[in-house]
Amino acid sequence: MKPQNPMKIRVMADYGSSGIWAFSDPPSKGFRHGMLEHHRLKLPKSLSDAFDLWIRRYEDEAPKDCFDVDAFNVEGLRLAILLKQHLGPQRYVEYQGEGGDGSPLAAVVVK
Repeated sequence: MKPQNPMKIRVMADYGSSGIWAFSDPPSKGFRHGMLEHHRLKLPKSLSDAFDLWIRRYEDEAPKDCFDVDAFNVEGLRLAILLKQHLGPQRYVEYQGEGGDGSPLAAVVVK
């Protein structure tokens, strides 16, 4: 029997966040999504630090129009891949990048 885990993981930048979000699809028992702290996922320090740096970059550069959104999305996807490797093949992980106008891009499932 395949283990059931309705919680999915999304890597997505937001101000003051960890960059990692849990969600269920469809929402279950009123839970839609919530930010996950790095320690809850037992991230290695190097990966946690990389997420922190990625979010700081978002906070520092995005509002000042000096934001290289393409490079930012490449780094976000790289972090999502590393997170998937850390969590294992059974865990669903996706990356939701940001468009040049600040709108969310379609999520990319990390295999």
